Amino acid sequence: MRSAILIGVAIFIAVLAGGYGLTWYGQAKATRQAIENAVANINKTQKLVSYDRLETSGFPRQVNVAIVHPRFSGRMDVLMKQISDAASQAGTPMHTPLPTQKEWEETATLNGQIIFGVSALSDHYTMQVVGNWTSVAKVDGKTFTTNYNQSGGTFCSLQLQRNASLLSSLWNYETLARDSAALTRDFRMFDCAFPSTTVTQDSKTLGRSGPARFYISNAPLLDVQHMRVYLNATDIEATPDGDEAVTAFFRAIDPSKAYPRNLSAYGKQAIDIDFSYNGPSSLAGVTNPNLEISLGKFDIGNAAYKTHVAFFVKNAFDGTKNHSKLTFRGDSSFTPQYDTLVR
Repeated sequence: MRSAILIGVAIFIAVLAGGYGLTWYGQAKATRQAIENAVANINKTQKLVSYDRLETSGFPRQVNVAIVHPRFSGRMDVLMKQISDAASQAGTPMHTPLPTQKEWEETATLNGQIIFGVSALSDHYTMQVVGNWTSVAKVDGKTFTTNYNQSGGTFCSLQLQRNASLLSSLWNYETLARDSAALTRDFRMFDCAFPSTTVTQDSKTLGRSGPARFYISNAPLLDVQHMRVYLNATDIEATPDGDEAVTAFFRAIDPSKAYPRNLSAYGKQAIDIDFSYNGPSSLAGVTNPNLEISLGKFDIGNAAYKTHVAFFVKNAFDGTKNHSKLTFRGDSSFTPQYDTLVR
C-alpha cells in the first residue's frame, strides 16, 4: 500500500513537472515568435533591424530570449523625415525641423546580446544589454566610426501590478498590452543601472561616463499614491577630441548649424536628483489635499558651476485645521571657466 502511494505521488510529480516544462517551452517559443514578428513589422518600409539568432534560457523561473549580435542599419534621413511627417499628420508638428538635408547612412552593431526576460507570474520584466556597440555613420561622403566600450552590462527591470489569476498567462509578454490608463494604474517600478562607458573614434577618446542609475517607483494604497523618482550620473566628460568629432559630424549633416562644440570645457559633470510625492492619486476635484512633495536633491556640478536646489511642501487638513509647511533652499557657485564659456 505504501509503495503504491509513493508511486502515485511520483507519477503526479512527473506529470506536473512535464506539464510545467511544456508550458515553459510553449511560451518561450511564443516569445521568440513575438520578437520575430516585431522585427518584421519594424522592417516593413526599410530593413532596419537584423540579428544572428535568438536563444532562449531561464527555465524554470524565467523565460529569457536573447537577441545575439543585433544590428541596426538604415537611412537616418529617410527615417527622420518619416517621423516628422507622421508628427505633422497627427497634428503635433515638431518645433525644430529634423536634420534631413544630407543622405545619412547609419549602422550600429552590438558585439554581444540583448536579453529580454519575463517572470513566471508575468508581472516582472527585464532587459539586459551585454557587450559593446560600434556605430558607423556615412554622411556627405564622410565616415564616422564610433565605439562605445562598457565596463559591464546595462540592466533594466519593469514591474507591474498583476491582475490575472495565479496560473494564467505564465511568462506572457502580452500582459504588457494595456491602455495608458491601465498602465499608469498598474505601474509599480522601473529601474535601470548603466555601467561606465568610454567613447572612442579612430583610437581617440571622445568622452567617458561613470556608472548611472534611473529609478521610478509607485506604491498606491487605496486613493493615496507614494511615488519616487531618482537619477544619479557621475563622471560625465567630453574631451577636446570629442568636441572636434561632434562638430565635424554636425557640419556634415547640416553646415548651417555647425557651430563649434565646447563640451570639454565643463570637465567632469555629475547629476543627482531625488524627488518624492505622497498624496492623492488624483488631484481632480480635491480642494485641500493631504500631501507631501519633496525634492531632496537637485544637484548639478561641473568645472564651470555647481547648483543645489531642495524644497519640501506639506499640507495636512484634519477637517477643522490646516497645517502647512514650505521650505526651499537653492544656491549656485560659478568658476572663471563659466565666464569663458559665456564669452
